[in-house]
Amino acid sequence: PRPAPRRAWTPDPPFATPPRAAPSPCAPGGASRRRAGGRMHQRPSPNRPYAMQHEEGMPAAHQPHPHAAPGPGAAFTAPGGLDPSTLQAGGAVLQHTLSTAVDSFKQRYTPGVHETYVSIKSYFAVDNAYVLSKLRVLAFPFRKASWRRLSVEDTPGQAAEGHKFAQPRQDVNAPDLYIPFMGLITFVLLAAYSQGKTGQFTPEVISATGIYCCVVQGVEVLVVRFLLGMMQVNASLLDLCAYTGYKYVALCLMTLGALLFGTWGFYLVLLYAAACVGFFVLKTLASIPPGPTGGGGPPRHVVFPSLALAQLPLLWLLGTF
Repeated sequence: PRPAPRRAWTPDPPFATPPRAAPSPCAPGGASRRRAGGRMHQRPSPNRPYAMQHEEGMPAAHQPHPHAAPGPGAAFTAPGGLDPSTLQAGGAVLQHTLSTAVDSFKQRYTPGVHETYVSIKSYFAVDNAYVLSKLRVLAFPFRKASWRRLSVEDTPGQAAEGHKFAQPRQDVNAPDLYIPFMGLITFVLLAAYSQGKTGQFTPEVISATGIYCCVVQGVEVLVVRFLLGMMQVNASLLDLCAYTGYKYVALCLMTLGALLFGTWGFYLVLLYAAACVGFFVLKTLASIPPGPTGGGGPPRHVVFPSLALAQLPLLWLLGTF
């Protein structure tokens, strides 16, 4: 007799899942299923919530997604069952704690940084009305009558923050650093444009012009500070930077005059700008009250006019660089 053919051996799948036995209709705690209308329904069980039984009996297309966002009418439920007001109060406490820790760190490890920041910030507290008024004063200083700065007591409703005088937005006579800073940037760009118009522009023109202006202004500030110190006049270093930095507005006008009308336009604007800047410097420095022991050193009626007359060569030196 012929031997029976061998069957080919096929291994079972490595992760074969054994078939699950159908639930017994009589199992304890279960529910018998019945077929009605071609769909399987589950008999309500007294041990399960009605909402869960209803969702299991719904078709797959109508059952809600377990991670779906709540509807527009659903109430917000915080994670862990917390009340939203409790979370908001906790966030406020955490924010206050962090701000207190940051302030304590500044006062302990970086003393004077916060005071310096607040002091510099006050010089940029300007608005559109102040900028227009200040530019009007710089262009026509001869029409202004009062040059006295307002104190904090003269401006009710303003936070003192350790300052003695009012901020620029409350007082047009207050010095600021916004106009000098923007004037310096504008003058550097105009100088670069004038160099490019003559075909002599290089990228180094921008940096060289900016550094030259800063060096000249720095020397002027040091000289003015030294003379005021000899006269025992208390003047802040930032105030002097602002007073000596307003000349950049005049330098912008001088550069525009040179671009539009040539050399004659440059020198005509130079004469008028030197008169305006000199008169402005004379009045602002003269309005600074002397210290409690003032009266020594060189006389005021000699130093202040000399500083005013010095604006003409300074403007020419910066404008012809």
